[in-house]
Amino acid sequence: MKNLAATLVLLCATAAAPTLRAQGGATPQQQPPTVASVLNTLYGIVEQQVVSAAEAMPEDKYSFAPTNGEFKGVRTFAEEVKHIGFANHLFFGPLMGETIDVKSLEQNTNGPAELKTKAEIIQYLKDSFALGHRAIATITSENQVTPLAKPVLPFLSTRLAIASIADWHAGDHYGQMVEYLRMNGIIPPASRPRPPQPPSAQKGPPEIQPPAGERRLLFQVHAEGDQVYTCKGDGAQFACTLKGPDAKLFDKDGKPFGKHSAGPSWEANDGSHVTGQAVKNASVDANSIPWLLVKIISHDGNGVLSPATYIQR
Repeated sequence: MKNLAATLVLLCATAAAPTLRAQGGATPQQQPPTVASVLNTLYGIVEQQVVSAAEAMPEDKYSFAPTNGEFKGVRTFAEEVKHIGFANHLFFGPLMGETIDVKSLEQNTNGPAELKTKAEIIQYLKDSFALGHRAIATITSENQVTPLAKPVLPFLSTRLAIASIADWHAGDHYGQMVEYLRMNGIIPPASRPRPPQPPSAQKGPPEIQPPAGERRLLFQVHAEGDQVYTCKGDGAQFACTLKGPDAKLFDKDGKPFGKHSAGPSWEANDGSHVTGQAVKNASVDANSIPWLLVKIISHDGNGVLSPATYIQR
């Protein structure tokens, strides 16, 4: 697995260790914000903070809990992470058809007991946030404050209340995760200074320029994550095949924008999604993966990625 840092430039174009740009052809109409897009953006911000903190803690510290002071009975770091995942299911599950056993809330509040490893716990956390994003996408100006027929708890009586509580609840426990990280000498990723982007990351090599008429810059975002490979060996030799990228996208202000995954595909927090096909590449330096010019071949959802026709990555 290799680290991935990139900038996405929507003309439509993307870059893996460089920069991602996107361009469009015909002049797009600015998509007005919706209740769902605003709520999903806010939810994505706390998601990025929580998930990055969970990933930053070493697995051998997942059992950590403070002991110096009045901390008897407090959750371990693992239980903090699983509790956030459990709460996401409690909040959003009923909106997506999940059944919640109210009588067992107290004993299940720290999430599934069978989840033991860091990888299992983080996957549970990520899946719970994905559930939340899907539920928030169903919230509209018409139904946001419509009373729910059978709320799990009295304060979860409307969709807007659920989305709001999910935000501050995850943020509250993120604060506790930060304390646990700091106690172990770890700076939370969201608090670390972002390295300045080199000038070369702001415009792609000439070899990956899109066709004339497709070069109007829509916006540029930055990607951080990994290039994931599947490796097989016969004992003496290994052969590795690229599975695809797994990266988070951030806008120019460092705020969560969406994600970049295999396809290659890009998904914004407003629900818009594109899949592309690499048509050109350029090697900038021997230590980085090639820059790509990706032609968008499919669009899904309506949002900021909808006008994109090419991506430089």
